[in-house]
Amino acid sequence: MRDSEVAVVGVNHEAIEEAQFLTKFASTVHWITANDIKEDDTDAQDLLACENVRHWKRTKMLTIEGDEKGAGVTSIKVQSCVRRLGQSMCSREVAYVNVKSFLTR
Repeated sequence: MRDSEVAVVGVNHEAIEEAQFLTKFASTVHWITANDIKEDDTDAQDLLACENVRHWKRTKMLTIEGDEKGAGVTSIKVQSCVRRLGQSMCSREVAYVNVKSFLTR
């Protein structure tokens, strides 16, 4: 994973801790969360302060793309969502995040 782009999905303590650890090795850590981060969550705020972290907030993971014959995970498909009046509304557009590895917590 050294100098690779990786993704971590989740906002719990374990996901934040793992993402923080990966910042030491990965070129980019894509942090994918379904919700906004709370202002008083100091661990999350410290993670967001890292230069090599790209935060995909209000985003859900749709699929994991890859090659079973050696390449492993190549990308993940994500979709952004917003909450309005208590309901989640997702964009019709999707994005592909090119990664070498991912973790979900």
